[in-house]
Amino acid sequence: MDTTHFSLIFEGKTNPYLDIATIKKNLAGLFKSNIHQIERLFSGKPVVIKSNLNKRTALKYREILKKAGAECRIEPEGEINSGESKVVDALQEKMESEGITFKCDGCGLTKNIDKKYIGKMIRCSQCKSDVMVGTNVAKGGQFGPKEVQDPAAPIAVQSEVGIMSIDGNLASKGRRFANFILDIGFYFVFAFMVGFGLGILGLASFLESINDTLLGYILIFSYYLLFESLFGRSIAKFITKTKVVDETGRQPEFKNILGRSLSRFIPFEAFSFLIPDSLGLHDRLSKTRVVNA
Repeated sequence: MDTTHFSLIFEGKTNPYLDIATIKKNLAGLFKSNIHQIERLFSGKPVVIKSNLNKRTALKYREILKKAGAECRIEPEGEINSGESKVVDALQEKMESEGITFKCDGCGLTKNIDKKYIGKMIRCSQCKSDVMVGTNVAKGGQFGPKEVQDPAAPIAVQSEVGIMSIDGNLASKGRRFANFILDIGFYFVFAFMVGFGLGILGLASFLESINDTLLGYILIFSYYLLFESLFGRSIAKFITKTKVVDETGRQPEFKNILGRSLSRFIPFEAFSFLIPDSLGLHDRLSKTRVVNA
């Protein structure tokens, strides 16, 4: 049986698809700390986030931090100077000493909440953002003992930390509507370019053999799938400075963009994002969000 212990080490490397301010907010949420204390993790020196871990637990912690935007590495104990661990020890002590506190990253509202809301999504009474209450906060933070000792326990933090910050940066309904109108125009330009290109290649007769309605659906699907899978945004989103991300704030996988593009064909789906306090249906079904870039 392997008895090697591992350390989880952070050297300042972060997710390039998230801005540094969002990542620091995510880490502050994980450690139940403030941004000033989190700044100490970005000193440029290796910081031991957690030590004396078995490999499975170390990998679990690394995945949690990765979802928050911090890229960590795992090394066997003793291969790096652990002097910097005091930085995190102080955060850990603070984390373990605090009770259950709700803080909305959208508007900053802070208040005490009942334990029954742990691990559940609640709506902020002030700005109406949906915020996940981190698991095991009864122990003072998301890294409670149960989460480590029970391998079968779901790691809700993996995606919800990102959602907390993303909800505070969602594109406004005005921008979403502008995207919709502008993309209609750019779709016709795209369709013209496709037809022009096929005409040059001598394939115009191929287009004539396809039903006009079906051809329209194919071109709309291709327009969104092409641009959002390659660039994370349609042409209109470049103009309104918005982009598509997954629920953790990272670049979506192709399957998410595929589902997002297919969902657009649901009747009246294009106007679903205009419903108050609601995401667009193609956002919810594909587990994506449109945020300010």
